[in-house]
Amino acid sequence: MPTRILSATMNETASKRADELFTVNRRDLYRRTDRLFACLMIVQWFAAIGAAFLVTPRTWIGSVSETHLHVWAAILFGGLITLFPVLLTYLRPGATLTRHSIAIGQMLTSSLLIHLSGGRIETHFHIFGSLAFLAFYRDWRVLVTATTVVVIDHTAFGLFYPQAVFGTLSASPWRIVEHGAWVVFEDIFLLIAINQSLREMRAMAQQRATLEETNETVETEVQKRTHELHSANQLISENNRILEQKTLELKQQAEELLAANERAEQLSAFGKILDQSHNEIFIGDPETYHFIYANRGARLNIGYNLEELQKLTPVDITSGLTKPDLERMLEPLKLGLQSYVELNSIHRRKDGSEYPVEVHIESSVLGTRKVFVAVILDITEQQRSSKAIERLSRFPDEDSNPVMRASADGTLLYANKSSKHLLDFWETQKEKPLPDEIYYTCQQALEKCEPIELEIDAIDRYYSLIVTPIAKEESYVNLYATDITSRKHAEVDLIKAKEVAEAANRAKSEFLTNMSHEIRTPMNAILGFSDLILDSAGEPGEVESARTIKENGEFLIKLITDILDLSSIESEKLLVELVRCSPHEIMRKVVSLMKLQAKTKGLEFDFRIDGPIPETIHTDPTRLTQILINLIGNAIKFTETGTVEVIARLMNEQSQQPQLQFDIIDTGIGIAEDKTHMLFLPFTQADGSMTRKYGGTGLGLAISKRLTELLGGTISVTSTPGKGSLFSFTINTGSLDNIRLIEGHITAPVSKKTDSKPEISNELPLLNQHILVTEDGIDNQRLISFILKKAGAEVSLAENGQISFDQATAAMRDGSPFDAILMDMQMPVLDGYNATQQLREANFHGPIIALTAHALSGDRQKCIDAGCDDYLTKPIDRRKLIEVVASYIHERNQNQAYAN
Repeated sequence: MPTRILSATMNETASKRADELFTVNRRDLYRRTDRLFACLMIVQWFAAIGAAFLVTPRTWIGSVSETHLHVWAAILFGGLITLFPVLLTYLRPGATLTRHSIAIGQMLTSSLLIHLSGGRIETHFHIFGSLAFLAFYRDWRVLVTATTVVVIDHTAFGLFYPQAVFGTLSASPWRIVEHGAWVVFEDIFLLIAINQSLREMRAMAQQRATLEETNETVETEVQKRTHELHSANQLISENNRILEQKTLELKQQAEELLAANERAEQLSAFGKILDQSHNEIFIGDPETYHFIYANRGARLNIGYNLEELQKLTPVDITSGLTKPDLERMLEPLKLGLQSYVELNSIHRRKDGSEYPVEVHIESSVLGTRKVFVAVILDITEQQRSSKAIERLSRFPDEDSNPVMRASADGTLLYANKSSKHLLDFWETQKEKPLPDEIYYTCQQALEKCEPIELEIDAIDRYYSLIVTPIAKEESYVNLYATDITSRKHAEVDLIKAKEVAEAANRAKSEFLTNMSHEIRTPMNAILGFSDLILDSAGEPGEVESARTIKENGEFLIKLITDILDLSSIESEKLLVELVRCSPHEIMRKVVSLMKLQAKTKGLEFDFRIDGPIPETIHTDPTRLTQILINLIGNAIKFTETGTVEVIARLMNEQSQQPQLQFDIIDTGIGIAEDKTHMLFLPFTQADGSMTRKYGGTGLGLAISKRLTELLGGTISVTSTPGKGSLFSFTINTGSLDNIRLIEGHITAPVSKKTDSKPEISNELPLLNQHILVTEDGIDNQRLISFILKKAGAEVSLAENGQISFDQATAAMRDGSPFDAILMDMQMPVLDGYNATQQLREANFHGPIIALTAHALSGDRQKCIDAGCDDYLTKPIDRRKLIEVVASYIHERNQNQAYAN
């Protein structure tokens, strides 16, 4: 609260409080300064003693010395002027006597130091410092006491012993006046400072007193306002409680109204449901028996409107019912002896027609009025069905299928003659129980009130049995059986046909596998030796002949590979391995493979990317490469002049899964529109003459189509004869979340070699390596041995797995194990799989590389599972053979070096 609004009484209070605070602060100041000087005087005492011992420790009279008078003066006189003020500081801190004693002692200490130094001018400054320290008391009287002591000391000693004060044997009185003047001069400034400091202390005390009074006033006001707020809150809380109570009451009333409304709506809905029910519902007066209400179903069926019915009683619409009969029937309900009454009767419509009904009557309350409620069920259709069943029962032999009836407890009530075979199988007859399985089915049908169908295997016959529940006064079931023996036999024949087809498919797969092995094995020798002939042939004719052998052999190998792929696809055994891979790397690899082929025919070949595509996709890179090579190879093959262009783009529509699309565009011979539907059929080409001119088997496109579908895409073609074709296919990319999209143009890596012949290194990568070749074919033994020996290796041969195992274990026992083993997997006596397993069990840790003519999916894993380190298919690429063998031997040697 601002100071200007304080009352005079409050200012007087603040003034008193300021005086109290000022007094307290001065007293605290006195005590602090007393303790300060107590410590200072003790230090000065010890310093005076030290100085006396240092300057004049002893005095000499002739050859005799004794302790100097200064030392005793420092000890005794110094102790006297120090200990008394220190004692007062301890006993009476802050007292006036203590302050003045300290002032006297401090100034006497200064005089002692001056006397001990022989009146040196430097020690006179101790007086000025002492006066400054004494000004800490902020008490001018202390300075007066101290100045008085100085003046008396200097006057007395200046007159009678000037050497002790001024260091001279004689001193003028003006010297005393000069020293006194300097002391007074300092006192003037110290007194001014003390006065200023006291005013500041008093101002601070007044400010603090004013602040305390202001705080007290504010706290009083806050407490007052808090009390008022507390009272207001209590009043508000009370009002809230009352409001909450009223709100709760209103809420309860609203809930009750809502519940009543809901019940009214339910009753209304229930009334509507009852009114729309096809069953007849009547409400009658128990006194007059007149109808009060009839639902829509009753009115429609009986033919009367509600006004007409309200004038009638049950006697008027029931055939053969009299009023006494009605009273006797309803008497138990009136007396409360029964909760309901049920009976069958005949109702009569307004037009006079009659119909059978089941009647259920209960006593109820409508508002406060007692009423009878009758639910009437028209059983015309049930009786018609019963009559039909009875008619069927009367003429059972007219139906060639078994027809039976059983009671709810499973007793057979009726069976026609056609049921004899089933009854003999069940070992039962009329009035006997049915088998447990049939009995349980009958119970389920009665519980669910719906028919149940099951099949019965009766040894030489099969039946379809329908169990139909009939719910009446006494429930029963009808059993209708149909002979399905012919159908079951057809199903068995179909299963057998399927097994035969599967066996034929397995036989085809085994045939293809064996064919692959039997063709690849000699082709390995043919292609291998053709490479060797190409290396050593000098005459152009010899080179051309060897190249022709190699090209035709490679075509035959490709044909076998395509047939195996197609077989795997058709038998749904071809698996795709979906992994994260780079489409740029795949396309770059394809360009490097196909660019030379296009260049050989003089065609321009371009592979470009239309817009950004993913850095990686989730697909099978091997199968994608196979599709691209098939389609680009066809485009190059069927294009004589012009260009072959491949365009890749990303199809990433929000409503569909992201896909990569590849367009292969050529300027080749084109395809007639009526022939395009044949392109993707196996062993089919658009024109049979193409096979003679361009070669090919017609499998590439069929395989590409099926591989595209396995990768989640489609393939299509548009073509114009004489102008070229466009093959377009898509594949799924998988999720592209957090996958970077990049742009770029695909180019083939630059090769410094222009000759298509493989580069043969002059180095010997297998020098001094002992390799065991396990191969049952003599030609392949010669070829592989020649390739390995040319690479510097020492070669041993084994014609089957058993001999290989014996040689390898013998070498291990001799301490010179083979550096590597090449293992053919299909051999007599002991095949490569078992031989490899036995070698691993015998602790042969060197590399074993499988050589096999099998190229179906799963063959590589089968070899790895047997214990092989790697897998090479025939025909064997000699460069790859040497690289694989050398890499595994090098890796083994490095591991041994690290182990050592």
